[in-house]
Amino acid sequence: MIKRLVLLLLAAALFAQTPAEEIDERFIKQTILFYNDGIVEMARTSRVDHLDPFVEKEHLQTMLLWVKAWHDSNLFMDARIKTITVEDINLTGENLATVKARERWDYRYIQIVKKEEVWPLTQVEYENLYTLVKEKDRWKIRSVKVLSEKQERRLSPHSPDAKKGIDRPLPKL
Repeated sequence: MIKRLVLLLLAAALFAQTPAEEIDERFIKQTILFYNDGIVEMARTSRVDHLDPFVEKEHLQTMLLWVKAWHDSNLFMDARIKTITVEDINLTGENLATVKARERWDYRYIQIVKKEEVWPLTQVEYENLYTLVKEKDRWKIRSVKVLSEKQERRLSPHSPDAKKGIDRPLPKL
C-alpha cells in the first residue's frame, strides 16, 4: 500500500514538472495518430463519429465527401498505416499549432459488392502539414496539406504474377 502511494506521488510530481508545451506536444501527436487511424476506419465504413473528438467539422465534411465519392462508385479503400513520424511541431500561441509529419501507407481499392481488388496494392509516402486548433483543452485537426507524395504501385498478393517483397499480406476479405 505504501509502495503504491509513493509511486503515485512520484508520478504526480513528475507530471506536475512537465512543461505545458511538452504536454501539448504529446496530445498533438496522439491527435494525429487517432486521426489517421480514423481515416482507415472511415474509408472502409463511411462512419465518422469516432473522428469527432479529433477533427473540426469542416475538415471532417471534406474527408467524408472524398470517402462517399468512392463508396458511391462501389469502392472502398483498404489501407494500412506503416509509419507516422512527426518531424516538427510549432506552437503558435496557446491555441494553434502546425505539425510537419511523414507518413507511409499501403492501400488498395476493393469493389464493395464482389470484394474484388480493382486497384493494386500501392505504397505511398506523404509529407503533410497539419494545422491544429485547441478547443477546451483538446487539440483538433483543422486542415491537412499534402506537401509531397510519392507512390509505388506493387503487385497484389492475389495476382498470379505476384512476387516476394510485400511487407505483410493484407487480410482476406
